[in-house]
Amino acid sequence: MSTLTNDDGAMLQLPATLAAGCAESYGWTEEFTARAITGYRQFMKLKLNLEDWDATQLAPSAAVEEVWQQHILYTTHYAKACKDYTGGHTMEHHPEVGLDNNNEAESTNKTERIKTTQLGMKSLFGRNKMDAEIWALDSVGDGEQQNIYKSKKRRRLEA
Repeated sequence: MSTLTNDDGAMLQLPATLAAGCAESYGWTEEFTARAITGYRQFMKLKLNLEDWDATQLAPSAAVEEVWQQHILYTTHYAKACKDYTGGHTMEHHPEVGLDNNNEAESTNKTERIKTTQLGMKSLFGRNKMDAEIWALDSVGDGEQQNIYKSKKRRRLEA
């Protein structure tokens, strides 16, 4: 099974306060936050292996998406961490892709990216290393399950 390191043996560096930021922003427990961050590291490792720098091949789960967005808030750190981990590339993020339910091509693309991610995760890490709750890709965008991952701020806005 693959480790979470790059070819040089380095892990993706994360800000020391990322876990606290996720827990606070999303109302997650410490245990769930740690699992979501592991899922994020797995996703970034898969992106590295597939060289998905422009975010056209893979799609994260809802929990991984939240960690990714939190990491991006540390803009300088994120840019440096990506470049150090990938050998000079920034991993682009396009959270808007797949959100337009009226755009069939965009929705199909998101579905294909989710399938590619599921297959890649199983191949790279094995089914045993995939946290079912964190990698519930089939629930991305589905009502009640999606609410688990919404930030406190988003929940307040929707109320």
